[in-house]
Amino acid sequence: MQAFEGGNLITFVGPPQAGKAQPHRTPVLTPTGWRKIGELVPGDLVIGGDGRPVQAVAVHERGIREVFQVSLDDGTSTVACGDHLWTVHPHALSSRTIDTRTLRNRVATNKRFGMLPVVAPVEYTPAGDLPLGAYLLGLLLGDGGLTGDGVVITLADDELVEAVRAALPAGARITRKGSPRDKNGKLKYGYGIYGTKHWRATGTPPVTAALRQLGLHGHRTEDKFIPESYLHASVEDRKALLAGLLDTDGGMEGNSVTFTTVSPKLADDVRELVLSLGGCVRVRTKNTSYVNYAGERITCRTAYRLSMRLPYGNPFRLARKRERYDDHAKNLRPPNRRIVSVEPEGLDNVRCITVANPDGLYVTENFIVTHNSTSMLLMTMPPRSRARSRCPSALK
Repeated sequence: MQAFEGGNLITFVGPPQAGKAQPHRTPVLTPTGWRKIGELVPGDLVIGGDGRPVQAVAVHERGIREVFQVSLDDGTSTVACGDHLWTVHPHALSSRTIDTRTLRNRVATNKRFGMLPVVAPVEYTPAGDLPLGAYLLGLLLGDGGLTGDGVVITLADDELVEAVRAALPAGARITRKGSPRDKNGKLKYGYGIYGTKHWRATGTPPVTAALRQLGLHGHRTEDKFIPESYLHASVEDRKALLAGLLDTDGGMEGNSVTFTTVSPKLADDVRELVLSLGGCVRVRTKNTSYVNYAGERITCRTAYRLSMRLPYGNPFRLARKRERYDDHAKNLRPPNRRIVSVEPEGLDNVRCITVANPDGLYVTENFIVTHNSTSMLLMTMPPRSRARSRCPSALK
């Protein structure tokens, strides 16, 4: 067993009964993305419940243990052994740390018991500069056609046209495609994003070049996705990206912020984006269709509808959508995630980690906030501090 004491890396062996652990295959969130818990070593940084990087001061192999699938009300889940710890909020103003087996019994008799803390907006370590502004990319993923040499975007709001124009990189321009009205006198909302005359003579239009760099160029609506560099960008850039997505393909339905797409990968990426910002999200699917001129019903692609709650207020930039959000603001609830079931899942090879945060929380798969091994943490504390500590797993 290894840990840090007095700034030095030390090795020791923990007690066999200290089994707070997850399977080696379980993803754990780090400042640069997801890593399997089985790959972590003492000194690695993971993300704590406060969204900030925190050092894993110890890791310990626990061997083969019985594990349980812990499922949440948003359809996500993770796996942990029976002695693994969870900090839950059974009441509005209190919290309690209990093990998986105790949690299973309590959730079975009280469906409102297993309320988990929601991670604060995650502070990643960005890999570098983004080739396109995050808000502009959000608009393009929402309403952009990315398959041609130039980019086509459908915008019904002059406000968004000006937002695109302001966000374009040097050497790019936006222009209306053809006449502003069709032959029946209806307004046309198609715009093209091209290079300036000088840029066309010297190379690929800047926005097209950036999309190629990101691997997005040539992807149709059903294949769109968020590049990893944007999913792991700064908090402000991720908020801007989400605003662009919502200003195009988002809205308010009742008291929920929603986003709809026919791309399963984009739906999954937006879900990750929302969770990384400290929100909660539910994904539902809907099979859509229409009746053609011959009276035949044509089945369309499956639509993915995301309903989300965010911790930072109005997520829109488009004025008319901001106003609609504000009209509902008093009825909007803060993000929350709740454990709904804990079920046996056989045996697995597991290990535990200890993080340096006083609350002992770290972020496991699906942005689920869980607890480290308190018994391991006690071993790294000075004897006097250890005597004053009480193992949370004793709280029932």
